[in-house]
Amino acid sequence: MCFVTVRLEGNEKSKIDGLGQIQAIVCRQEMGSDGTYKESMRYLKPCTEHTFRGNYRKAKSGTMSLFITESKAVRFTCGVSPSLVWKLLEDVNSNTVNIGVAASLVGLTTPEFQQVLSPGTSKQQRKAFCSKTARLVSTGKECRGRIRKPKLASQELARLERLKTDCRGLNEIVLDSAWLRMNAGTVALGDADPLANIVSGGKISVGQGGGRHHYAEKKKRPQVKTMIKLVQEVVQSGQTIIDVGGGRGDLGIALAKTFPGHQVLVYEPNRPSCDQGRARATDLGFSNIAFKCEPLEALARKLGNPQYGVERQDGRRPLLVSLHACGGLSDAILEVCGTFKLTFCLCTCCFASFPQLRPKEVCSREDYLFLSRIAETNELVDGAQYCATRIINSLRVKAYLGSNWSVRLYRFPKEWSGRNFVIQGRCRNEGKCAVEMARPLKKSKLLEPANATPKK
Repeated sequence: MCFVTVRLEGNEKSKIDGLGQIQAIVCRQEMGSDGTYKESMRYLKPCTEHTFRGNYRKAKSGTMSLFITESKAVRFTCGVSPSLVWKLLEDVNSNTVNIGVAASLVGLTTPEFQQVLSPGTSKQQRKAFCSKTARLVSTGKECRGRIRKPKLASQELARLERLKTDCRGLNEIVLDSAWLRMNAGTVALGDADPLANIVSGGKISVGQGGGRHHYAEKKKRPQVKTMIKLVQEVVQSGQTIIDVGGGRGDLGIALAKTFPGHQVLVYEPNRPSCDQGRARATDLGFSNIAFKCEPLEALARKLGNPQYGVERQDGRRPLLVSLHACGGLSDAILEVCGTFKLTFCLCTCCFASFPQLRPKEVCSREDYLFLSRIAETNELVDGAQYCATRIINSLRVKAYLGSNWSVRLYRFPKEWSGRNFVIQGRCRNEGKCAVEMARPLKKSKLLEPANATPKK
């Protein structure tokens, strides 16, 4: 027996007093065979909503009673406690409550509930889920308090503006979905779609799956299509395409499908990723792609050695591409392209990682740390993040390429990526073959020959 606050409809309002309280009595049929309350009764707690059916009876004292014969839990409402969500998890885990019903009570989907109940989820993770779900039901947010966009101090803004003025950097072309439909809408990836790389059996089922599926479909796929379109603008007939840091071949395999008359080489130092990419390319039947488990240093040495004809394709310079070249890898790729006058399409990524790969400093260490911190801070107001990224990439172009280059800077839309820019470059005067250039290679540690004696 309990008192509940009810909301009656129509003529039923006249049967209780103005306080809206009624004494509820649960009938035997609302109990399980073992005396366990059915789902609605189990969650008859504060901040929950239910529907009841039953018979009214008025006591001699004038109190109205409702003898409940049927009830249904509708949803948890604002103020629900995490402990009640925990009880809901336990009931689903013990098959006391249907998982679909439980998910609807807190406004989640069945797969989301199944994920938290998976054997690999720890008790601590389940507790965190309960807290976030209770907060989501109450406030519509998973995190505490207001989420404010970070701002730069006035001194930082002034410093950023000074660096921008001194740099005189490139102006980027901002891409969007409309640009992709207009320029890369004809790019048909088919089995080479990055989404097929994470789906069992290679079968694509759009709109299903978890975080990796969403990333491949909504972010990686348009990024790959954009890179292909930018490659189409600069690639020459029969030119070898080299994908540096190509991972499992999301971009490389798509290039091999799009350019069947070109040889595609994927350089990836991580062997498991290299093996997975090679196996996938074999399964798809692509014969114009090869995976090499080697770092960029190995490629640079081959480009400087006349005995390697594949990378140079008998004197013709290859085209270098890279998608998400993290930190110092972007600097190293630009150094190689500047040294050998190679056309390239480079998608830069984070800026603080792999500092050991950076051949030289593009500005003072203090300024670089300042710019990289801003460039890697998401949701900055006033476009400061994009400004810092633009400055760093402009400094890179100036340091590694010089002025005799035609360079374009592209920016991915926010829904694809919050920090990725693409640098597309072609040397205006290629001159002689790269291996015959007089420019000394010893200036960069990256380009030292394999048999070089290390300095003591």
